[in-house]
Amino acid sequence: MAKVLIIGLDAADPSLVQRWANDGTLPAMRGLMHTTMWGAVENPHGVAAGSAWPTFATGLLPGRHGQFDGTKRFDPATYRTRRLTPTELKDTFWKRLSDAGRKVAVIDVPYMLTEPSLNGVQLVDWLSHSRAGPGAMQTVPAELKDSVINRFGDDPFGRASICPTDAAPLRDIDEVTDFCAKLTQRIQAKLSLSLELLRDDDIELLLTTFHEAHDVGHMCWHVHDPDHPRHDDGIASGVGDPIKQIYQRLDATVADLLDAAGPETTVLVYCSHGMGANYTGTYLLGRMLRELDKAWRRHDEVTIVERLRHAWRGLPDSWRAVMLPARGRRTRLHRVRESILNSDRANRSCFELWVNDNTGGIRINLIGREKHGIVEPGQDYEELCAFLTDELHRVVNAKTGEPIVKEVVRPTWLYAGDQITYAPDLLVEWHREAPIQLVCSPTFGELQAPPRGTRTGDHRPGGLFFALGPEIRAGKLNVAHSAADFAPTLLSMFGAPLPDLDGHPISGLARAVAPVAPHGLSAAQ
Repeated sequence: MAKVLIIGLDAADPSLVQRWANDGTLPAMRGLMHTTMWGAVENPHGVAAGSAWPTFATGLLPGRHGQFDGTKRFDPATYRTRRLTPTELKDTFWKRLSDAGRKVAVIDVPYMLTEPSLNGVQLVDWLSHSRAGPGAMQTVPAELKDSVINRFGDDPFGRASICPTDAAPLRDIDEVTDFCAKLTQRIQAKLSLSLELLRDDDIELLLTTFHEAHDVGHMCWHVHDPDHPRHDDGIASGVGDPIKQIYQRLDATVADLLDAAGPETTVLVYCSHGMGANYTGTYLLGRMLRELDKAWRRHDEVTIVERLRHAWRGLPDSWRAVMLPARGRRTRLHRVRESILNSDRANRSCFELWVNDNTGGIRINLIGREKHGIVEPGQDYEELCAFLTDELHRVVNAKTGEPIVKEVVRPTWLYAGDQITYAPDLLVEWHREAPIQLVCSPTFGELQAPPRGTRTGDHRPGGLFFALGPEIRAGKLNVAHSAADFAPTLLSMFGAPLPDLDGHPISGLARAVAPVAPHGLSAAQ
C-alpha cells in the first residue's frame, strides 16, 4: 500500500539547513537538495510563531483558523488570555483524511489538540517544545499513553512548564552538555516510535514532528553565534556548536526514516520556520504603550474639548438656550474614568496583546467589542491607530540611534475571516539587527528593557520543504509556497475532497497516492 510520510522539523532554520547541507555537515539534507522538489515556505506575516503549524495543518490563514498565538486566545470579555478548546480548532487535513477512511498516525504537531474520533493514532504534548494543551500528554486512543511512556520514555525535561526546555539552566559546559543530551534522547525516542508506526501496513499517512531544532535554537543561539552579547568563548570551546550538533542528529534521523520508508513512499520533509538572534522590542512594548496611552488621553481630551466647542458654537442661539443645562453632562472620558472596571487593560485605550518576540501586538480597547471599551469605532479608532503608528516609528535604539520599529501593520489588511476579531489591531515588527535594551522617544523619554528570560534565539518567518516520491520531479522551485498550500496538496495526494481552503494544491506535488473508495476502504482493498 502506498504511504505518505511527513517529517516535521519544527523551527529548523532554512539558512542553516542549506548552509550545512552545502558544506556536507548535513548529508541527508544535501541529498534532498539534489533529488527532491524543494523550495521556500511562506508563513503568515507577523504571527508566524503561533500560526505556522495551524496554517500548515488546516490549509486556512489566521483570519479563518483563529490561532494567532498557538492554542491561546484573547477574550474581550475578561481581558485575559485563555486556552482554546478542541471544538474551537478548525479541521486538519489528517482529520479530513481520517473521515474519508484513511488510517493516519500523527505525532506532536505543534498547537494541535487530539481528535478523539481519529481513525488511527495521535500523540499530543509528548516530546514537544510548547504544550498545546494543559500540560499532560494526550493520546488517541487514550490507552496508548502508558504504552508509549513505558516503551519509549517520557519527556526528560519534565512537565512543570508550558515550555519545559525554557527552565533548563545553561550556565556552564556541563549544563549545556546535559541539555543537548536530553534533546538527543528525545529525538531517539521519537524516531523509534516513528519507525514502528512506519512499519504498520495499515497506516497510510504518518506525520511525525521533531521539536529539538526549536528548543536548541531558542536556548543555545548565544553559544552558536560568536557575535551574540551573551556568547561565552569558554563554553563554546568546551561544547562546540550545540545547534549544529542537534541539526546533525536530526539529519541522521531523516536519513533513517527515508531508508525505512523505501522508494515507493511519498515523503515531505517540512522545516516550518527559522531561527536567529533574539533581539526584540516586545518586552518593552507594554511599557511604551502605557506612556503612549497617557499621551493619547491628553491629546484625546484636548481634541474632544475642541470638537465640542466647535459644535456648540455652530448651533443656533435658540438651540443653545434649550440645551444649556446639558453642557455640564459628563464627557465620554469622564464617564470612563468613573467606571468600575475589571482590569488595568480595561482602563486603557490600548494595551499589549502578546504575539511573539519577532512582532509585538497592540489591542485597541474598542467600544462594542471589548466589554469595557473606551475607544469609539470609526474616526477615534483610526486616529488612535495612526497616533500609535507614528509614535512607535519615532522610537529609536539608544545604542545605534536607529528606529526599533520596521513596520506597523493591521492584521485586517492581511487576513480576512470571522476569526480576525481575536487578533491584535496592530502588529509591530521590530528591527532585529542589534539588541534593543534602551530606547528613546521624544514623547516618553528613555525606557530600559527589563531583565530577559533564558531564550537567546528567536524565530524568523520563512520555512523550507523537500518532497520526493515516485511521481515527483526533482528541482528547486522559484517561488515560495504558502504554508496553507500543504493541506490541500496532501488531500489531493489521496484523492480526498477539497473543502473551501485558503491554500491551493502545489503543482507537480499534488498527485494521487490512491483514490478514496466508498465505506472507508482503500482501492487496494
